[in-house]
Amino acid sequence: MIHEEYIETMLWKRINYDHAYWYQCVDLFKDYMDKVYWVKLGRSWNANQIRYNRYKPFDKRRQRIYWTADLKQWDIIISLYGRYWHIAVVNNDWIKVNVLEQNWVWGWNWLRWNAIRLKQYSKRFWKWVYRFIW
Repeated sequence: MIHEEYIETMLWKRINYDHAYWYQCVDLFKDYMDKVYWVKLGRSWNANQIRYNRYKPFDKRRQRIYWTADLKQWDIIISLYGRYWHIAVVNNDWIKVNVLEQNWVWGWNWLRWNAIRLKQYSKRFWKWVYRFIW
């Protein structure tokens, strides 16, 4: 599956890939890696574990870059915001970065808030980038 197909298939749906903690950004990341790159991931509960490659979700084909404004479509980006941080997939590289993301928050209304969506952020919000280098 390619990036564009993945977006068309998953937009406004929810994914609980590891069946833990409901619909989190890590679930979207794991599902994306599985369906687009054919990389199956097991453990890794939050974005800070992925940033440190704790459970080895990235092999030598993916380069880790500490903050860059030169974001590319399909990059995996990690923000250091919040207790467990946040992970998303870049959908474009304009002035504000448009990402594919998901995140369920305790107490929020389920309807569409925790669904996979496209959202814009300032590029300064993101600190770590993982990019395939083939």
